[in-house]
Amino acid sequence: MNLASRLMQAADLGADGAGSDILCDEATYHAAHAHVEFDALESIHVKGKAEPVPLYRPVGQVTRVVNSQAKMVGRTAERMILVDQLQALIRGGGGSPSGTVVTIEGEAGIGKTSLIRSLFGRLPRGWRAAAGGCDALYTPRPLGPVHDMADMLGPQVRSLLENGERQQLFAAILDMISRSNSPVLMVWEDMHWADHATLDLLRYLGRRIAILPLVLVLTYR
Repeated sequence: MNLASRLMQAADLGADGAGSDILCDEATYHAAHAHVEFDALESIHVKGKAEPVPLYRPVGQVTRVVNSQAKMVGRTAERMILVDQLQALIRGGGGSPSGTVVTIEGEAGIGKTSLIRSLFGRLPRGWRAAAGGCDALYTPRPLGPVHDMADMLGPQVRSLLENGERQQLFAAILDMISRSNSPVLMVWEDMHWADHATLDLLRYLGRRIAILPLVLVLTYR
């Protein structure tokens, strides 16, 4: 109740002091950021909370475009690291796939999602790509990234997500990637919210990544 009350007070004042505003907390940001663009604002102090509470303002709807022509300003070094990983996978070694895991760390609002969009816009022709995220829920959604990218992973994985044993599911995901005729890009966002099942899948794929045609990108803070 204290948090809701402080958010209402801050919204009535306006984040810039200019009047009524729409504000939300970190849990709402993480639950909705895949669909809504947010500005990260100055944190506020709330009675009963030891640390300042991050504050966010929704500013518009996210438009997800795989083949975007929009240019990202800055982050050149980071973009080139990602592109280099894609090119390395295409080249392989002696014709064999050689996958990799790339991690992107940064505070909320620093531009991780924009960097990922830029990566999708630079994908070579023929790649299979999808993104999914972990949610800031009190009861985490198991395997949130896999649910988000289930369409790319195929009907067997979708079925096992609902009814199968976890080891069967992991094996089906591995089989889909290893049998793919195209390189695969998978982006798992907000891994600081990852549940145990998602972390288990990360370990499972990570141990086999060198023999897979897979670039797995993880964002977290």
